[in-house]
Amino acid sequence: MNVVHHFFPSLKRNVKRTLTISQAPVLLVSDRGEVPPGARPVPYLRFNARVGYNSRFIGLLDDDYQELGGVEYRALTVLLWIVSGVSAFLLHLLTKIGIYECMVSITSACY
Repeated sequence: MNVVHHFFPSLKRNVKRTLTISQAPVLLVSDRGEVPPGARPVPYLRFNARVGYNSRFIGLLDDDYQELGGVEYRALTVLLWIVSGVSAFLLHLLTKIGIYECMVSITSACY
């Protein structure tokens, strides 16, 4: 560490740790109603949410996740099912025609 400070003396002054959100959970509330003390009002939520470390939402219901993620969350869910289905179909197809065993077993000759 002293070597770094020796070659870069201004580095310690220029680099400092900043947090985007505190480590204690923060309550985000809709700005349409009354805002309790210590809560942060946000215009884009219709529900109250607690946000923890690394901006992770704590204790949301499925409907809250749907609203929070909107179209992107639903699209990723559909994409997960499509990719899983296609992967299972291709694995089944490769197993039926015998290519999968050739790819898995290195020692046996498949041809």
